[in-house]
Amino acid sequence: MNHPTITLICTFIAIFTLAVKAHASAYPTKIKQQAEEYLYSIYSVEQPLARTSIKLRPPSTQLNLSRCKQPITFKHAPTRASRVSIAAQCHNPKWRVFLTGTVEQWLPVVHTTRPLNKGTILGAKDLALIETDVRKINQAYFTDRAELFNRRLKRTLRSKKIITAQALSKHLLVRKGDHVVIEAKNGSMMVRMNGTALEDGEQGKQINVRNTRSGRVVRAYVSRVGVVSVTP
Repeated sequence: MNHPTITLICTFIAIFTLAVKAHASAYPTKIKQQAEEYLYSIYSVEQPLARTSIKLRPPSTQLNLSRCKQPITFKHAPTRASRVSIAAQCHNPKWRVFLTGTVEQWLPVVHTTRPLNKGTILGAKDLALIETDVRKINQAYFTDRAELFNRRLKRTLRSKKIITAQALSKHLLVRKGDHVVIEAKNGSMMVRMNGTALEDGEQGKQINVRNTRSGRVVRAYVSRVGVVSVTP
C-alpha cells in the first residue's frame, strides 16, 4: 500500500472519529436543553412575572447514552431551593440519568435606599425596587412600594437591604384610644355608631370598643382604618 493511500485512509478514520465524537457530545446537550425547557414550563407558571433562568449541566459523554427512539420523559419535584435535580428517562432503549443545576427567578423587590432606624415610618424616599433572585429570599418580601408606605420598622436596617414582613411592626388599622365608627348590620340595614377603641387592632382582629352614646363595651372586628364591625 503506497503512502498516499495510507494517508487517505488515516484521514478518513480521523474524520469518522471526530463525527462520532461530535454526535456523542451533541446528544447530552440536547437532553440538557429539553430538561431546561421542562423546568421552565414549571417555574415560569409558578412565578409568571419573574425573569426565570435555568442552567443545568449536561449528562457526561462517558455514559454513551443511546439515542432515545421515543420522547424522553422527565421527573422533577418542584422546590423552593435554588439548586435542582431532574431525572431524564428513556424507555426504548432503557436508560435514566439525573441532571443537576440551578433555577433563578428575578423580580423587582423592595429594598431600603439608606440606613433606617428602628421605629422609622416608611415613605417613598426610603424605598427602591431592585431586581433580586427571589428564590434566595426565605421570608415574605414585597414587590410594590406602596404596600409599605406608613408602615413602621421594628428593627434597624442597612442601606439596600430587602424589607421583609418580619422587619415590620404590625399593620394596625386601629390604635387604642382612637375614635372609631362601629358598624352593625341587621338584615339589609346598616347601623353606625361612634365609639372608642380600647385596644390596638389589625385587620380582622376582634377588639374591645366602647360605645360613646351608651358607654357599653362591645367586641368588634377591625374592618378598615377607623372602622369596626360587630359582625364578622
